[in-house]
Amino acid sequence: MASNAGAVANQVHQGTVNVPNNVPGITAQQTRDLAGNTAKASGFFVFDSLLGLVASMIGASVGTRKPRTHS
Repeated sequence: MASNAGAVANQVHQGTVNVPNNVPGITAQQTRDLAGNTAKASGFFVFDSLLGLVASMIGASVGTRKPRTHS
């Protein structure tokens, strides 16, 4: 998603993207801002997902039972 946002922003800047006529009041700068914000949001989503994965793995390793050793 983040890699495509830059390409979309470049196409909008060059004027090669056709914006539908039924969306009044949106400028090229607003489109670039929206693409940048979308890229940031997807980056945070990926980071938060990985953080949740690490936390669950730590919790699983702490919660596992240790085998009893007979002495």
